[in-house]
Amino acid sequence: MADEPLGYALVGCGRFGRFCLNTYRTMENMRLVAAADADRALSKATAEEFNITPLGSLQDVLRRDDVHLVHIATPPSTHGPFTRQCLEAGKHVLCEKPLAISGAEADAIAQISRRTGRKVAVNFILRYSPIVGMVQRILREKILGEPLHACFENYAQDEVLPGSHWFWDKSLSGGIFIEHGVHFFDLYRQWLGPGTVRWATALTRPGTHQEDRVMCALEFGDALVTHYHGFDQPIRLDRQRHLILLERGDIVVNGWIPLEVQVHGVVDDTQRDALAAAVPQGVLRTVKEYPESEQRFRSHGREHYVTAEVFLDYAIRAPKMDIYGQLIGSLMQDFANSIRTNQRTLVSLEDAVEAVKMAEAAENLARQRGSNL
Repeated sequence: MADEPLGYALVGCGRFGRFCLNTYRTMENMRLVAAADADRALSKATAEEFNITPLGSLQDVLRRDDVHLVHIATPPSTHGPFTRQCLEAGKHVLCEKPLAISGAEADAIAQISRRTGRKVAVNFILRYSPIVGMVQRILREKILGEPLHACFENYAQDEVLPGSHWFWDKSLSGGIFIEHGVHFFDLYRQWLGPGTVRWATALTRPGTHQEDRVMCALEFGDALVTHYHGFDQPIRLDRQRHLILLERGDIVVNGWIPLEVQVHGVVDDTQRDALAAAVPQGVLRTVKEYPESEQRFRSHGREHYVTAEVFLDYAIRAPKMDIYGQLIGSLMQDFANSIRTNQRTLVSLEDAVEAVKMAEAAENLARQRGSNL
């Protein structure tokens, strides 16, 4: 196993699963073996495209000795049961988010993984974004002081999500917090540390069963954070934005696949150098140099010393889907290395479990609030 390529099988031949196959086909340490889907015509078409074996079910995959790693890219309600079956069959698992649609199910998966010695990774690709890493470094080194507030606004498209799509059926998807929000619960845990959901709400599109807008408030240490997800925009206006407010400035990240970061704040000379080092490809401009008489001030109940106001901008000049593919490849490479060497991956199974539990807490609070209206 240490030298031979990992045998890979895809379960769920939808658009995203095929997108992943296109990325993995170029990886030297991966060998694409099979693709399975309940829709036999779809699995056959996928297999023909990638020159692999078409299969009709997960059980067909698990019977193959040449499959070491199973990628589950089916609706969320199947993630828990399918992952458990793979682990019990001795297969490693890459699971699309969420790991499961309940915290109890996620805990059960973690227990089986420990017992069987088989590994599980969840496709939290944001942890592999260079911009996410830049923001994490600014926060970790406290270049602009302590975080006070953050908000994430997700104005997502629903143009390819007709009312019949499984996304709207909470028995299949778990709802927006669980199906989609887990990405960002995990991201903010990476940036800000452990967090707690304090309040949540949800709205249903009039005349339908489609819960299309949700919002929650969280505490991460001393930082107050809000997340909003709305699936009601055309594709051409699909957009996302993070804002992190700190004691001496703010950070803005644009795109759910982060493509741009902007930093504005007041710093001393050492902090200005640290900011440039954190975003080495960024354009750092000094907006104002402060005379000695203006270099000391107070905010957040503390005294600060600064020498300049600065603005930094960095953007990735590449198509979003190209970056998406790179992040998917980075996660798979990390996971494959972990299977071979037992090293820790950038995102752990414990991280995936905690993200589900935060999403479940938000879902429960929103449901409680709805029942009290």
